[in-house]
Amino acid sequence: MIRRMTLCLFLASVVMVSGCNSISGKVTSMDNSPLAGVKVTLTGGTSPVTITTEDDGSYCFKKLGRGDYILTPLLDGHYFNPKSRNVTMRYLSNTVIDIKASDHFNGWREDIPSGEGRTFTYLHLEGTPYEMGWQHGELMKNEILSFREDARAYFGGVIRKELGIWLDIIGLDAIFDILVKPYLDQGMISEDSLEEMQGLSDATGVRLNEIVIPNIQWELQETMLHCSEFVAMGDATADGRLYHGFNMDTHSQENVALWNKHSLLIFYHPEGKNGFAAVTTPGAVGVFSGINEEGISIGWDNTRIKEEEHPDYEGVFEPYLITIRQALEEASNIDETVEVLTRPYRPLGDILIIADGKTKTASALETFNENHFVRDPDPEDDAIWSANQFNSETMDPFDWDDVNPRYEKYEELLLGGMHGTWNVEKCIKNLLAVSPICRTNANEMSLLYVPQDMEIWISTQSGPACTGLFIGFDLYAELPMPEDDWVDASPE
Repeated sequence: MIRRMTLCLFLASVVMVSGCNSISGKVTSMDNSPLAGVKVTLTGGTSPVTITTEDDGSYCFKKLGRGDYILTPLLDGHYFNPKSRNVTMRYLSNTVIDIKASDHFNGWREDIPSGEGRTFTYLHLEGTPYEMGWQHGELMKNEILSFREDARAYFGGVIRKELGIWLDIIGLDAIFDILVKPYLDQGMISEDSLEEMQGLSDATGVRLNEIVIPNIQWELQETMLHCSEFVAMGDATADGRLYHGFNMDTHSQENVALWNKHSLLIFYHPEGKNGFAAVTTPGAVGVFSGINEEGISIGWDNTRIKEEEHPDYEGVFEPYLITIRQALEEASNIDETVEVLTRPYRPLGDILIIADGKTKTASALETFNENHFVRDPDPEDDAIWSANQFNSETMDPFDWDDVNPRYEKYEELLLGGMHGTWNVEKCIKNLLAVSPICRTNANEMSLLYVPQDMEIWISTQSGPACTGLFIGFDLYAELPMPEDDWVDASPE
């Protein structure tokens, strides 16, 4: 069932009038129709006081003492921006605060059966950053709180390994605040991203700093993801279509498929930017991977940099999950995508495969520190792949010397006897399940993009992702494909 909601904008006009100390006003829609039943809470006195608006939308708090107050309206299915308003009462004054509601867009949620009693969720979010954050929080509040508990347990375990008993003394929330502060102070999180996070926080009651943490986790840990990705196109495929596969594999199985068991698909429609779709987790703003309305798909893996090549850098840097999202919102071709992805300073080794459904081409961006190289596929291969290592002469000297067995397996599959036969089912069953690590709980996310047809195939399995049921989505219609077309990649 689709849940729709009304966006409400807290447009407050404040007028100071001589009289008894009171705060009053009306809550109306944008066409001036009164809104009854709105709960308005006033805090700052001896105790919070809540009243409900009358049939004509009016409310009034009387006989107030001098001092500072906070006025907060609440109505299910609506939101108020700002969430609250500060009011200073002086002697003999009447403060009038009128609140208006705007219903110029809708967000929605759909839950579909995905086998064995499970469901898979997808959302449609639209509007300004704050509006999309609030919609996300309102539609997924229970799931965000559930993910929050699992994430706190995971991050708490990671931090305890470093701090031991000091974690109990300092407290997890205080540590989160310490970790987040330099990112906020140094402007490493974009204004749009912060506004969206604030909307999520306001809708769910989760502290802003705790919303920030999952979006900066990889910069905090500076750990290597065991992700892998590939593109098969042209003569490498059975039908000439381009297939872009992506596996997100975490560095260990300690997560017990933390991200995958909470994953969902979100269709984003940011105001004035490209619409895009991404598989993510409840409450996240940044993305690992995605596909935009221009037919650009992006997947991210990274590599281990040699110790002697590490720069002497102790500051914080822009979260790449946010950068990848910005690339999806801004870029319409591979060159523009590379420009966005190389904008921030990154003292880590990153590899991103970028595919363009319009031109049916793909490239691998290898980047570290102030260096980067765009690696194109060999024309005879019609394929390109990556698995945690640089493979260009320019970037190869910076990373570890070992050859990743998954890279060799991709080469064997893509250029071997199956060259020229790749289609959706074969990509899912063979290329996504390319190595043993992809068949463990470390495999958190498994996706296949078909950019020229605006399709995305998503595993609904809760670890290992690549061995589960894959549901196809039509990105134009924002609907799942017929169930008969879904692909079951379960081991036979």
